[in-house]
Amino acid sequence: MLTGTVPSRVRPEPEPSGLPVVHAAARYEDAVRAALLAHKERGALALAAPLGTALARAVLAGIADPAGP
Repeated sequence: MLTGTVPSRVRPEPEPSGLPVVHAAARYEDAVRAALLAHKERGALALAAPLGTALARAVLAGIADPAGP
């Protein structure tokens, strides 16, 4: 699901004015969406570590992005 994914820059359409650079760990669909919802809504705490790791990779990608802050 999140193993092997590479964080990528994402932008909504339409893009709001002043939106900072945003990176996502993975596309919010299918298994990723199911895992996030299981963790948030059903308390699947075993997913905290892999989701936290994916979030950390996305944050680091955002910091490293030359278009970022």
